[in-house]
Amino acid sequence: MYYEIIKQGFTIKAIVIDGKKGLKEFFEKEKLIIQYCQFHQIKTILSYITKKPRLIPSIHLKLLISFLTEISEKEFRKNFKFFLESFKDEINKKELNLETNKYYFIHKRLRSAIKSLINNLHHLFTYQKYP
Repeated sequence: MYYEIIKQGFTIKAIVIDGKKGLKEFFEKEKLIIQYCQFHQIKTILSYITKKPRLIPSIHLKLLISFLTEISEKEFRKNFKFFLESFKDEINKKELNLETNKYYFIHKRLRSAIKSLINNLHHLFTYQKYP
């Protein structure tokens, strides 16, 4: 589809993506400005931590992402860094599986939500750089 649009004489300078696998890498190779859809990022995080989280770090993460569309990238990064530092021990908590004698992370879904946010953070505030 992208190449069909280009063949018709259009120039694409920027694109908003929703998180389908491979899109970011494809458009980075094409040297396009990428904005990751904040709505989809919020939905991804909520799918991991649920809409009514009970775990304290999950409650704080939900509150943090509720401001995603309202604050600057600098402000969000500062708050996210504070969140990661504040709940570092809880996020990294491990337990021993006695059957396999291996450790595993207790809060896998919380960690997945955080990893998603970290992976997409670079493209969540592109619109603020190109008003």
